[in-house]
Amino acid sequence: MKKLLFLLLSLISLTASAQINDSRTIDFTNPTGLTPSVTPMHGNAQIVMVTDKVFESGPVRISFKNGSVATGAQIVTTKRGDNPETYNLRITSTTFFTVSVVDGAVLKSIQLSEDSFVGDLSVTSEDAAKGDFTETSAYRTWVPADGAGDVTNITFINSGSSTEIKKLTVEYVAKSDILVATTDIADSKTIDSFTSMTLDFDSNITTIDSSKPVMLTSADGTVSKQLTAIISDGNVVLKSDATIEHDDTYTVSIAANTFMDAMGYGNKQASFSFKVLVPKNTFTYNTVTPAPGRVDEITGEITLAFPKAVGKVTDKAIIINKDGEPLRQAKLSKVDGNDKLVSLKFDGVTSAITELGEYSIVIPEQSIFNAFPDDAQLVRYNPEIKLDYVISNAPPEDSETMKQAKQLLTVEGIGYPSATSAARTALKALVEAETVPSDADLRTAIAAFYADAAVTLPTTDKWYKIYNVNANGSKLYLEYADGKVSIGSNAAKAGAFKATQNADGTMSFCTNDGKYLHVLTAMDGKYIGTSSSNVTSTYDAAVNNITFARAIVNGVDNDKTFGLLSMHGSLGTDVVMSTPASAYALVSHNAASIVTSPEYSLVFTANISGAFGFAETVKPEDVVPPVDLECSISPEVADNDKTMMKLSFSSTSKVVLNNEVQGAYIKDEKGNKMGDVVLKTTATDNVFEFSIVGLENGSYSIVIPEGSFKATVDGKVALTKAIVKSFAVGKSGAGDTEGFDYSYNILARWGDTGGIYVDDQVFVNYVLTLPYNWDKGLVADPTKQVIITDLFSASSVKATGHFESYVIPEAPQYPAVRLVYDSYEPSIVSGSSYAVIIEKATLGDNNFGKYLEDRTSVSPSECKVNNKMVLQYHIDNYQAAAVEGVEVDSTGDEKVVDLLGRQVKTMKKGQLYIVKGKKVLYND
Repeated sequence: MKKLLFLLLSLISLTASAQINDSRTIDFTNPTGLTPSVTPMHGNAQIVMVTDKVFESGPVRISFKNGSVATGAQIVTTKRGDNPETYNLRITSTTFFTVSVVDGAVLKSIQLSEDSFVGDLSVTSEDAAKGDFTETSAYRTWVPADGAGDVTNITFINSGSSTEIKKLTVEYVAKSDILVATTDIADSKTIDSFTSMTLDFDSNITTIDSSKPVMLTSADGTVSKQLTAIISDGNVVLKSDATIEHDDTYTVSIAANTFMDAMGYGNKQASFSFKVLVPKNTFTYNTVTPAPGRVDEITGEITLAFPKAVGKVTDKAIIINKDGEPLRQAKLSKVDGNDKLVSLKFDGVTSAITELGEYSIVIPEQSIFNAFPDDAQLVRYNPEIKLDYVISNAPPEDSETMKQAKQLLTVEGIGYPSATSAARTALKALVEAETVPSDADLRTAIAAFYADAAVTLPTTDKWYKIYNVNANGSKLYLEYADGKVSIGSNAAKAGAFKATQNADGTMSFCTNDGKYLHVLTAMDGKYIGTSSSNVTSTYDAAVNNITFARAIVNGVDNDKTFGLLSMHGSLGTDVVMSTPASAYALVSHNAASIVTSPEYSLVFTANISGAFGFAETVKPEDVVPPVDLECSISPEVADNDKTMMKLSFSSTSKVVLNNEVQGAYIKDEKGNKMGDVVLKTTATDNVFEFSIVGLENGSYSIVIPEGSFKATVDGKVALTKAIVKSFAVGKSGAGDTEGFDYSYNILARWGDTGGIYVDDQVFVNYVLTLPYNWDKGLVADPTKQVIITDLFSASSVKATGHFESYVIPEAPQYPAVRLVYDSYEPSIVSGSSYAVIIEKATLGDNNFGKYLEDRTSVSPSECKVNNKMVLQYHIDNYQAAAVEGVEVDSTGDEKVVDLLGRQVKTMKKGQLYIVKGKKVLYND
């Protein structure tokens, strides 16, 4: 009773308050799982600026605003030794941090996880009255103040030390009626009729309040009915007990909280309107005499038969065209004595039209009406009717059905209807008949042809490869090696089996070493007589006689299995039950394995198949094992993707393609498949070619499966082993090649004093150089894009360009590159911060320059290149430079060089110099 009372009180409370307690946790340790997603930078202390983002979870919103120090909010990467990278949200000094809820929700608390670090985070003075962090929670939990009312947002400021947040949990009270539905009948849409509509909510609906009926009403007041609501896959389907086919505007009205999800949230009050306008041009004929098409003549009257009574026809003239030109007029009339017939009579025609030509008659829409021509709701009339006739003495062109029938009769061989089968005989008779058969008769004969069980079987004493075929047309072959039959995808490895037709209609197959095939199985010890080797040492009719029959599978169209056979045979005797067992052989294409079981019937899907095909082959002793044939590829480095590549064999005997084996492909140096390759013969013996169109500059290999070529070795046919040959496209290299040495990190900006602030002319002549090790050289890949962006919004691109070689006028001995703008020179504003993003392998040493000119001239590992660089610049024309963590020296007595290695006699205040190998800020 207490539990029941509690439940009743809970329901009363929920109904009265129409509110739900809920919470959301924002997990900043998983940046890619945030909404919106953030891709973190790799490497310790790397950051991604997120000040401009608003993170969402349900009704919760997290946003930020820069303060006087424009470092904002960041996703920070931490990497310690060999430990995996970790991530968190950093709220930096003076940054504002706002937590809010929408959709009528009210904040209850905001909690920073225990592993978060609370810096100098506090509520802003403007929001102080709304609440504060609690001392008992070590200032990790904010709660609203007593009497603060409904708090929907609170803003914090980090006044000093950064706050590092791992996870943030927001508890809130939400309105229950927040779910919004979309429908498959858009508001104000016009439809032909109404039977049902589907409501798709933000979350899955689990409960319907039957006390709140969903009503359908019409604008004219003739319809006011309750719709039946049914939950289907989390959506709600509203059904009418009868189809609405009355022209009018209708409204579906839904009260708030009629539909609820598992959390207790309900729908908002809603209404949806639509218009029913029943199509009127649906009055169509059943038959027309004479039937359109090829005819010997056209009589002076054409008759159309309708399924229901005809009420009215128009007296408008209808034009008969011959060969595209008007010929005569015709008029419609009802036929006396039969109210379902309409006559179309030609003016001035006293005898049948026999003149050769193409005739066309168009009966306009709204020419023929049903029995209610004057009732706005019930009237129906014809759509446009077009009747085409051809009078010709030329042989009729085959219909598509006739073409299909003729093509089927050319299909012969194992698995197809035999030459004497009843279905082949019947289809042939129709095709060769003097009178052209109807398409309907042909379709019936074609269906019988596809289903014909009297098919051709393998011929005694011939050798065959046997393969299983799935619903996608993929093949898996029966391989035979070491006295065992298994399943594989390589046709070159397929075993050869000698066929014997038995008197009882079954077949048996033996291998070249005298073993006999039985129905395929993967089971050992289950049955006496068969095993997973799938062959027996001696012939036993009980298990080696196999029934091969036309593969007809329940639920599968016969044309899908056309030409394929099922394999059915004995598994032997069950060792436990001592009863015989038989089964259809079944193969899994996903696992490339045998899955035969007496429990399964014949199957034909993309994964499991019991359909087999046969390919005639030669006796195994006439074939030698696959051999290595020496071959070469040319050119080894193609100029571009238009080059035709050649594969040449040095064999003294002729090498030919084996069309039974396909699957050659090209892969890149990472092993990624780039696409299939078709090998073609050339006018030169033993030379084959293939196309590389579409390949970008880079290193590749062609992979050719075993058995792709045939050659005669010692008087016998030999198949080639698998072939892999490497080649490259484009002599000029590119900076995206793997294997570079990414240690090129000695770059400096010409004119850099070392301070964190620069003036607004920094990008007017942006030059990078080497402060030392000049002999290493500095070379740029001009194809690599350099981007200048707002430091705190990487998506705000200010300019793009590329680096080119440059000579510094006042220091020509320094190797240098200059940024050349491809779009426009950036507009720089003092007081703003910018980033120059230089992708990896954009800059490198002299060896890198050689590689860019000719990739064959130097190995990538000999090239030193830059890793990805993000260079930050803070624009302030007036503030003195300051560098964190440098040593201060005011003596100026030591030998001094600037950051570019140039010796200076007089140091300037506020500038950085190098003294005794240390960076020094001169303050005198």
